Amino acid sequence: MHAVVGAIIAASGGINLATFAGVCRGFGNGCQPFAITAGGMVAAGAGMFVWGLWTWLTSKNAVEPPADLRPIQPVPLPVVPSPNL
Repeated sequence: MHAVVGAIIAASGGINLATFAGVCRGFGNGCQPFAITAGGMVAAGAGMFVWGLWTWLTSKNAVEPPADLRPIQPVPLPVVPSPNL
């Protein structure tokens, strides 16, 4: 869930930067707060995405141990038919 929300936040910040980059045309005309906010959204969203993805991937490995660490299953014994008395 964190990875999805982080990706959405980072994408929306990136879209804001890409869409309004032509409007601001540099930092001299009062666009610093906008650029800082949109850049912060990209940075925070990317960090949240990486953290959520790392948490999800490591939790998948915790559920099922690797093949070399799984317990060995005992071999079933053959069934011997019982005599009818």
